[in-house]
Amino acid sequence: KMTKREYAETIAAKVSSYIYGVTVKETPKENGVMYMGIMFPINDGNVAHIFYIEDQYKNNVDVEEVVNQILRTYSEAKNIGGIYANCLMDLLNDFSKAKEYIQPRLTGTKPDIPNIPFLDLFVYFVIRLSPEAFVKVNQRILDSWNISVDKIYEISKENVKSKCVTMSDMLQELIGEAPEVETLDSPMPMYVLTNPEKTYGAAAILKGELAKYNQTFYVLPSSVHEWIFIPTNQVEDVTLLSELVQEINATKVAPEDVLSNHAYFWNGTELEIA
Repeated sequence: KMTKREYAETIAAKVSSYIYGVTVKETPKENGVMYMGIMFPINDGNVAHIFYIEDQYKNNVDVEEVVNQILRTYSEAKNIGGIYANCLMDLLNDFSKAKEYIQPRLTGTKPDIPNIPFLDLFVYFVIRLSPEAFVKVNQRILDSWNISVDKIYEISKENVKSKCVTMSDMLQELIGEAPEVETLDSPMPMYVLTNPEKTYGAAAILKGELAKYNQTFYVLPSSVHEWIFIPTNQVEDVTLLSELVQEINATKVAPEDVLSNHAYFWNGTELEIA
């Protein structure tokens, strides 16, 4: 079997027959996990799109099928790439327009871009144009805006949208829409805090939304996408919760989605390490 690099280079060589400027690119994701992708320019080279091949390589997808997938993606990306490119350039040049697009993200590993420590975690920032289209805010972007990382942090928290649902309703959402939690009286005393898209929703904890329930919780870092919180009167041994987090991280959560390996405590006002 080809190595992942050989697989990517074989695909890139074939795609190069159809698209100019194709390269193989490894990109660091959360927690230092590297993703292999095929990068190709769109919008006259003003924007580049990366098609990641991790799943295809793991599932032994035929090279020709991946080439066809990339060509379909290229065709779709060309249609929206110009819109995103023009919008992004506008935002990079004018902070007053950009600030409503700035979102925070929580990660367990210190990133190599401007960030803010949050307990034993870190907050970094993205310019989010859509769930799929975003740019990480690096030092060069901050310098061009002439703004501090602390100011970005405060602005980004204002832009966070949060959503609390019961665990059973979260499962139900796989089928349909789950109702927003109004009172904490679920027969299964586990709740999920995320954002409406359920993507990178762990940053919703930064808004302090749990304060509205006026009680204390143990909070489990399910992933970078959501937290699970449990009323403290339902928990007898917090060490078992941390063991549960560790087991789930090891068996159910992708390495790049792991947030941390222990439980936290919501004291009614803010989050603490349990």
